[in-house]
Amino acid sequence: MYRIILSADDLARIRVAGTVGASIEAIFAMATVRKNSAEYFRAWRQQIRQLTDQERSPLRRLKPSLLRTSQILGIWTNGGTLASLGQHIPAPLRAEVTDAVRDFCRIAVEPHWHSIRSQLEEDQDALRNMMSSHGIEALLNSLGPRIRWNAPVLEIDSEESGELCPSGGGLLLSPSLFLQDPAELLLKSGSATSGPTLILPSHPDLRFVRPLQLGSGTALAAPPAEEPLVALVGRTRAAALHALHESCSSGELADRLGISAAAVSQHTTILRGAGLIATRRARNRAEHTLTSLGRHLLRGEGERAVPTPRLERDAVRLAAQ
Repeated sequence: MYRIILSADDLARIRVAGTVGASIEAIFAMATVRKNSAEYFRAWRQQIRQLTDQERSPLRRLKPSLLRTSQILGIWTNGGTLASLGQHIPAPLRAEVTDAVRDFCRIAVEPHWHSIRSQLEEDQDALRNMMSSHGIEALLNSLGPRIRWNAPVLEIDSEESGELCPSGGGLLLSPSLFLQDPAELLLKSGSATSGPTLILPSHPDLRFVRPLQLGSGTALAAPPAEEPLVALVGRTRAAALHALHESCSSGELADRLGISAAAVSQHTTILRGAGLIATRRARNRAEHTLTSLGRHLLRGEGERAVPTPRLERDAVRLAAQ
């Protein structure tokens, strides 16, 4: 069992993120391929097994002793889990696992990333609505049958055991589509002063969502709304909005887009002026986050989110800059 001891400051700093990223989703997906549960993944699992049933496939390259999700996650995060603290992993083995995760992510997760992220954003909205409508205690009591809130301790059923005190850093909650365990805990959620990340399983309702399936190709699929968005705000700013599905600093955004810091400053100024992103500054760090309008625009809901005259006015101004 994991025990997270939350102080009053921690409770005040609970946040919700949409996803921890495609690579960590790929680690959970590796375990999902080997399980026969979850109807949602059946078609996807069958096709991924065919792709990975080759001698050089990422799954076959991993040593059987390292196929436990917690071990792979510990290697990928460089010891960033309670289960991996104090473990010594030889460098060649660490490199082998890292390469396998990257390859599997490319094959099994990236082709679906748009639909995966859309599902996780719905989970994110549900968690935020629970917190804003009913409070922190109700949110913590709603995280799953194997997660219990006994103030001030959040208890999580797990084969591993450990105790963690965020010490005022708070707690970041993030859903995962492929995670099949009650939860997974990462020690850090970002900056040196941030608290841990508690990853929670998503449970898609097959009455309302189509089961995950692999298309004919394995290249990263472009979001359906990408071309209209490019026409509206420009290719680089559209890429910036997609990159800001998860908040990041100016330096991190520059790395994601492959552009200079000066270019990032120019584009974020324009997007902020259009009300699509918000920027919070702390010391020498600028943290950029999508606004509600920015999220609606990415989902193709721009016309419902704002009056048509404003949308047209913003389109003309953004295209001219």
